[in-house]
Amino acid sequence: MSKKGRQIGGVIGILVIFGLVAGGIVVQRQHHQREVKIAQQQAKIKRQRQAQEAKKQRESQKVAAAKAKEERLKAESQPTIVAEQALDDYLKQIGFSGTALIVRDKQVLLDKGYGSANRAKQLVNTPDTLYVIGSTEKALIATSLLQLQEQGKLNVNDPISRYLPDFPNGQQIKLTDFLHHTSGIVGRNQGNQTRLSTN
Repeated sequence: MSKKGRQIGGVIGILVIFGLVAGGIVVQRQHHQREVKIAQQQAKIKRQRQAQEAKKQRESQKVAAAKAKEERLKAESQPTIVAEQALDDYLKQIGFSGTALIVRDKQVLLDKGYGSANRAKQLVNTPDTLYVIGSTEKALIATSLLQLQEQGKLNVNDPISRYLPDFPNGQQIKLTDFLHHTSGIVGRNQGNQTRLSTN
C-alpha cells in the first residue's frame, strides 16, 4: 500500500475511533439525562406524597380540635346542682379536681365537676365525667356488706345462693369468700376489658 493510502487509512481509522468515542459520549450523556429525569420524577412524587400526608394530618388535627371543642362545650353545659354555696366555695378554694356528689337526708346538696378531666384537650370535669377507679370499688362493696350485716340484713357466712339462687356452685361459696378473694372464681382477663378514660 502506498504512503498516501496508509495516510488515508490512518485518517479514516482516527475518524472511526473519534466517531466511536463521540458516540459513546452521546450514549453516556443520554443515559445520564434519563437517570436525572427519573430521579426528578421520583422526587416530585415524593413531594406530592408528603404534601398529601401533611394535608391529611392537618385535616385530622382540625377534626380532632373540632371534636375536642364540641366535647368541651358539651361538658360545660352539663347541669350541676349547687344547693349549698359554702360547699362549692370550699371545694374551689382547696383546688379540688374531680366530681363531687354530696347528699344529706336524701336531698342533693352538690353535684358538680371541678378542675380538668383532660388538660391537653381542655376538657373540664362534670357530674357525668367517667374515671378510671381500678379496684376502689372493692373497699366500698366490703364496707356496704359489713354495714348490712350490722343492720342484721345479711350474714357474711351465708352461702351466695341464699341471695342469688342460680349462682354456679352457690351453696359452697360464702359471702365472706368474696370479701377475702377466696371464692375460687377465676376473674376476668385484665387485657380484654373495655377501658373508659377521659385522658
